[in-house]
Amino acid sequence: FMMHRYDEAWGEIESSQLEDFYTGLARVLLLFREDRDLNRLQTSMLELCPIYKNMGCGWGAHIANRDYQQALSSLSQPEGEVEQAFFTAEDRRRIYTYWLMKDEERIAQELPQWRARLEKGRDDAGNFHRPQSYVSLALLTGIQGKAEEAERLVKYWFRHQPIDWAERAGTHHEACRILGIIGATQAAVKCIRAGTVETSYVMPFFEPYLPFYDPLRGEPEFIQMLADIDRPERQI
Repeated sequence: FMMHRYDEAWGEIESSQLEDFYTGLARVLLLFREDRDLNRLQTSMLELCPIYKNMGCGWGAHIANRDYQQALSSLSQPEGEVEQAFFTAEDRRRIYTYWLMKDEERIAQELPQWRARLEKGRDDAGNFHRPQSYVSLALLTGIQGKAEEAERLVKYWFRHQPIDWAERAGTHHEACRILGIIGATQAAVKCIRAGTVETSYVMPFFEPYLPFYDPLRGEPEFIQMLADIDRPERQI
């Protein structure tokens, strides 16, 4: 699935005896690839999520539907869960959602503690232990209106050596989203194009239609990219 061999992925799902959250999620997304029905996508995720109870389950489908309150609800902490000491993917999802909701008050309120937890991930030399933290810092920088610095941090993450390919595959789509948020058309287009070739969660039938890219939607370069990458071969 992450290698964008979607027809093969569908065949594997259909022939597999295994049924878990990830096969269920892949099935829902591959069906969306066929029908492009956002309401059905959201409904399917609302049916899937109570079975597996993954934190943040359905968030992407809610975001795609511009149902930001439902997206935020999917991120609610379970009762009794200990607050994470470090910056997490859950934090980034919450920030994306606040940004899409234009909730500047909550962003301003939470920003100091987000930064404080992110800073805990630095070593004595001031470098982050995990390269992914540069993406988190780019997000925090971008929502503060510092577009050039945010773009620089994203590009630094892509160049960071040695490359942790597992992290790269799991985070590439977030780098693209940040570039969309800050209105960096050329860099975002390059990021999405690369993500549809590299192993990643950048799905050409889903990613560029998310609201993170609304600031770019009228740009000729973005329009051309959509025409180039989203040419689904309906096989299911």
